[in-house]
Formats: sequence, C-alpha cells, structure tokens
Amino acid sequence: QDMVILNRKLEEATGIPGIEASYQNVHQTGITADFWKMANNKASMVTKDKMSREYIRTKYLWAPNAVAFYVPKRELVPLARKKLLHDYGKPLKGEDPIWPDASSMRLLPLKGAAIRNDKTNEIVRKHMVYHNWMKANENTINTNMINIHDSIEAFNGKTFSEIFLEMEDKDTGTKLFSHFNRAWNNDPRKTKWGLSVKANVITKAEQTIQQMKDILFENYGPEIDAFFDDEQTRMSYWDAVQGKPKQFSQEDDDNWFEDEDDIDELVKEGIVDTSFIQFLSG
Repeated sequence: QDMVILNRKLEEATGIPGIEASYQNVHQTGITADFWKMANNKASMVTKDKMSREYIRTKYLWAPNAVAFYVPKRELVPLARKKLLHDYGKPLKGEDPIWPDASSMRLLPLKGAAIRNDKTNEIVRKHMVYHNWMKANENTINTNMINIHDSIEAFNGKTFSEIFLEMEDKDTGTKLFSHFNRAWNNDPRKTKWGLSVKANVITKAEQTIQQMKDILFENYGPEIDAFFDDEQTRMSYWDAVQGKPKQFSQEDDDNWFEDEDDIDELVKEGIVDTSFIQFLSG
C-alpha cells in the first residue's frame, strides 16, 4: 500500500508531530503468532518448497500485515493511539474509516508488548481476525494509471490519487476503492498502480475504472492524459485466516476502548456473513 500522500498529511490531521505510517508485517504478543502459523499452513497447501515464489507469496498474503504508525518519542505513543482510535477507530455506516489521503482502511490498535487487559486484548484479536478476513476478500485491480502523486491546477491542490479515491458509487453513495497499491510492471522506468477493491463491489469497480478516464476528461480536460497509460489486468485472492485468543492479566492503561462492542457493530451493519460470525466466535 502506498503511504506517500498519507504521510504528507497525517501530522496535520492528527496534530501529532513526526507521526508516519508504513505498511509492513506487524507483531502483537499473544495474538499474531497464530496468524503466522496459519500463513505457513496456507503456503504449505500450495507447495512444499519453502523457497519457491508461490510459497513466499502465499505466506505473506496471509501474514499479519497492516499499516503501522510511528512517532519519534515513546511518550507520544499513548497520545497517538488515543487520537487514532478516536478519529479512525470505528466504521462509519459499515464502511472503513476515511484517512487524510482519501484512502479507506481498518485501524489495528497494537502495542509493542503484551496487552494486559482482557477486554482490550479480545477486541484487538477480533479486529485482527476481521482485518485478515476482509483483506482476503479484497481484490487488486491493476490499472493503467500513472503519476498518481502529481496534480494539475484544476485539482485545487489535491493529487490525482485523492481525486480518484474520493469518488463514490452513484447508486449507493459508498466508496468503491480503498487505496492504491504498487502494481507489477516490466518497465522499471515506470511505476504503475493497482486499486484495492472489496469483493462485493468488484464488478462495479471494474466498470467504473473502464469509464473513469472519460469521466475525468469531461471534468478536467486533456491534462488528464498525464495520469493514464495503456495496460490493465486483475488479480483476486479468496479464503480466511484465524487465530486463537490468549489471556493476560488486567492493566488499566491498556483499557483503550470505551465501547466493548465496537467490532461487533460491523456484524450488526451486515458487513460480514454468517461464516465470519461463526469464525469470530469459534
């Protein structure tokens, strides 16, 4: 996932000096070890050759990876966690929170040590399970878009990526695209981009992308040509990953959530199907 625009705007949006985001493998004591076991099991089902491209790709598809946030001083960690949970910790009408770069993604509130509060630990585990489940049901559509961090005067200070990610489905008013990912390209002189899309809107998203250059041309004129090249493919991945909860002693400083049922609201909103509900309670 691309973090360039988010990092430009995160400090201003949160008021936290020096905060930055990075997409990477994440660790949470007592939680993520089970996800690594599942990732290795998934890869072993594809091939027994642990050095093969197929094994490594499958393993890291199911690995516990997410956007991690960094601050320059340890004493800023509680403030950063509290601010991010307040601003981006809950879904809006069943949709992932929208971040300062117009991307939408789930927040995983992790800690560099064991979470010593049972309620918080269980909620974070559920967030992690939910995140991996939804990640598995997302698709990446490789597009013909380039230069997404650039802008033109008609964008009024926004980048092409922000203009694109802000677009909504006319019929439902919901966002079709979560964020941009770097797409494989056989020309090292160019960077091309894929769009992360939820599985339930994949058809609509593909149709929108096919029409998007014409729509943008109509709104912004021929300068739009600078943001498009001539290639498009699609990749899809399906399945699920699970982990078992661990028990920890209580610690008031780790009681982060005012609402015990914040992840359960996703179920009430109908985001997930029956199999996911069973998966969470299993």
